[in-house]
Amino acid sequence: MELLPAIFFGITGLFFGSFFLVIAQHAATGRSFVMGRSKCDFCSRVLSWSELIPVISFVLLRGKCKHCKKKLSLWYPISELITAFVFLSIALYVTSLFPMIVLSIIASCLLVIFFSDREFEIIPVQFVLLACLAELVMLLATPSLLLNHFLSGSGAAAFFYAIYLVTKKRGMGFGDVIFAFLMGFILGFPYIIFGLYLSFLSGACISLLLVALKKKKLHGGTVPFGPFLVFGTFIMMVWGEHIAYFISKYVGF
Repeated sequence: MELLPAIFFGITGLFFGSFFLVIAQHAATGRSFVMGRSKCDFCSRVLSWSELIPVISFVLLRGKCKHCKKKLSLWYPISELITAFVFLSIALYVTSLFPMIVLSIIASCLLVIFFSDREFEIIPVQFVLLACLAELVMLLATPSLLLNHFLSGSGAAAFFYAIYLVTKKRGMGFGDVIFAFLMGFILGFPYIIFGLYLSFLSGACISLLLVALKKKKLHGGTVPFGPFLVFGTFIMMVWGEHIAYFISKYVGF
């Protein structure tokens, strides 16, 4: 896609970001997905259009509710910027309309999973299933890849389930096992290997950083692994070919 349409697609992502965050909160807490007009989390006042401009409203209001002056979560603008980046990336690196639509649906599910696991340490299974269904639609266009992706998903899930059993549920939750299947089903082999490597590497780096900043303890503190799995999945889903080319050319694998 050309630059200007891609930028427009990215701006569209800004408006979806906080919506995905709210969807994640509803999915994790079991609340209905039927939502009315946006309200303040604290005083429940209905927000005006001027309070719903992505990022800009948060900055102008200095991160506080216009009415009750309570501090709003910084994750509202962060979720908007992350979603904008994700949508822009897809628009820039995917040239055909059908794959772009399907990947946007998958990416939307990944974002909901990311926000849900980060805040509540829950991976909503319904969005894993929706992403699997979207990927299946994509694979039916090239059925020769279906077995590869199914076996990759099964292998990743089996690997995570072994960790789940060996660590007696302390190393990761069963939601991570379910997501591992989705990850392998989306990426296929060998991209799943690189995706898992990126997930574990980023997870280790962030965990050590949080320990250094005294946000977590080295023993006893836990960091949700789902967001790092989403990170590895998205990077390889969009830039997998470029990464594989770089590795094959300069690393020799």
